[in-house]
Amino acid sequence: PIRPDDMDFYRINKTFNLSKNDPFMVDYPGLSVFSSNLENSTRDLFDRLGNNGINATTYYQGTPLQDALFSVKYLVAPKPVYTKEYPDTSKMYVFGNMVTRKDITSKEPVYEATRTKTYETGLILPIAYGVNDATVNVKLENHQPIQNHNKIVQAMGATSENYLTLLAANEVKLDNMEVPDSSKPETYKRVDSSKPGTITFHLVPQSSEDYWVSIPQKLSHTNKNKVRILLNGNTYDFQDKFQQTQLIQVAHDSLGKAVDLTIEIDTDDEYNLSGLRLARSNSALVNRMIEERQLQGMKVTHWDDSHIQGTVNITDDSTWMMTSIPYEKGWTVKVDGQVVGTAKVWDSLLAFQITPGEHTIEMTYMPEGFMAGFVISILSICIYVLAIYKKWI
Repeated sequence: PIRPDDMDFYRINKTFNLSKNDPFMVDYPGLSVFSSNLENSTRDLFDRLGNNGINATTYYQGTPLQDALFSVKYLVAPKPVYTKEYPDTSKMYVFGNMVTRKDITSKEPVYEATRTKTYETGLILPIAYGVNDATVNVKLENHQPIQNHNKIVQAMGATSENYLTLLAANEVKLDNMEVPDSSKPETYKRVDSSKPGTITFHLVPQSSEDYWVSIPQKLSHTNKNKVRILLNGNTYDFQDKFQQTQLIQVAHDSLGKAVDLTIEIDTDDEYNLSGLRLARSNSALVNRMIEERQLQGMKVTHWDDSHIQGTVNITDDSTWMMTSIPYEKGWTVKVDGQVVGTAKVWDSLLAFQITPGEHTIEMTYMPEGFMAGFVISILSICIYVLAIYKKWI
C-alpha cells in the first residue's frame, strides 16, 4: 500500500534487511544496494553524510535533512519477536534492527502488518528541485558528516545558521579505561586486559530537539576490533561495520532526560576518539529550507525505471535543478523539448541548469555504450547466420 505509482515518486527505507537488494527484489524505490557495478561516487556520498557505504554496498540511516534530499517518505521497521507469540523461532527469519530513528518511530504508524510497522518520515523534496549556484558548488569532505550537513543547509537555505550545533557532553566517565598520554586527551586505552573497558558520555538534553553523535571509523566493529556501542545500557541499533565516520541519533524529544552513550572496548589498542562529536539539530531551520525548496520542486507526471517526466515553475533565484539521481553519462535531460547539459554535483548527483518560469522536464536513461553493444551483437548474429548458410563452420 505504500509503493509509489507512476505519477508520484518517493523512496522507502527500512530499519532491517532481508537482503541488501530488497528494493530490487520487492520492486520499490529504496536506498540499500549491493552491486559490483555500484558507482564509488554513490558510496562516497553516503559515507560523507554519515551513512554506511562499504565496498560495493550502501546502507541508509538518515537524518531529517537526508530524508528530504533523497525523497524518503516512509520508514518500515520490524516488530519485536516475543517468545510468547513465537515460541519457536528456529524456522523463521528474525529481522535485526539496524537503524535508530526515534524521531520517526515515536510517531503513530500509517500501516501495520503482521511483523512490521510503517511510518511516515516528515517533510521531503521531490526527485528534482531548483537550487542556487552555492548549492551545486558545495564540497563535501570525508569524515565530516556534521560539517557536511551544515554546508548543505547553509548553501541551500542562503543562511549562516548551523543545522547541527556542536556541544560538549556534560560528563565523561571511564571504567577500566585511561588516558595514557595527557597531550592526547581524547585517546583512551584499556587498563585491565582481563575485562572490557567502557567510556560513557553523559548528556542531559536542554531542548526537545534531536541529538546526534558522529562515530569515528576506529569504532567500526570487527573480529579483531571488539567494540560495542550502548545507549542507556542497551545495545545501540545501527550498522556497526563502516569505513567512514557515522552520524547516529542518540536522543529525540528528551528534554531533561539523562542520556548515556557508552563505548565498550575489549581490546588493548589505543582509541583516538577525537572524531566523536555531539550535536543538536535545528529542526525549524531545516524545515524552513525544505519548504522553500518544495516551492521550486518538479511535479512528476510519469516515471519508470529509465524515464522521468514532469513540470516545474521556478519563481526564485534558482539557476540549477538538483536531483537525487546518481550522476551517469547515460542520462539525457530535455527542458522544454531541448537537450541541456548535465553536471555532477557533490561528486555524485545529477544536476542541470534552469531558468525562471514554467518548464517541462524529461529525463531519459540509456546505459553508456548500449547502442554500440546492440549494433555489435546484431552484426555478430548476422555473421554467424551467414557463416552457417555458407557452411564456413
